[in-house]
Amino acid sequence: MARPWSERFAVATIALAFGVDASCSSEPYGPKAGRTRTLDDTCRSGGCMLSGSAVMVSGPTPDTLGIRMGPGESSATIVIAVGYFENEPWHIELLASGNGTFSVSGPSCAGAGGGLTFQPPADYGWVSIGGCSGANPQVQTTATVTITGTGGATMDIADVRTYGFPVQGC
Repeated sequence: MARPWSERFAVATIALAFGVDASCSSEPYGPKAGRTRTLDDTCRSGGCMLSGSAVMVSGPTPDTLGIRMGPGESSATIVIAVGYFENEPWHIELLASGNGTFSVSGPSCAGAGGGLTFQPPADYGWVSIGGCSGANPQVQTTATVTITGTGGATMDIADVRTYGFPVQGC
């Protein structure tokens, strides 16, 4: 004998509720930081181009690299690997300290803002300098950002990282 309609509906509802949940990714939801010491890897492999008063210096520890910008006209272009945030929104952060105002151009991707200006904190801290929405159908493996300072602005960059925001869903 066939089950009554109400019983079939209840079973289907429970199956959908638990079945959809069980079929979703088991990855934890929430922001995820990219690798640390990305600035070292990037600059050592030729991905940092400096001009003006920007110079490569020793980082927070003797075995790390950093970038010192200013005073005066200075520019740092950094090509950052971002391929591990496939189809997810992400942004780029600098671990920096300094004073004055800096401008950022790039990255060039879907959802990227343009013409961002920021002031680094007096003590080292992570500063967001732009990102992408993740809506780009092509996987982007690198992002290029150029940071420019003028006048008396000074900044020490100790590291750079990407920060991803996984999209929840199935």
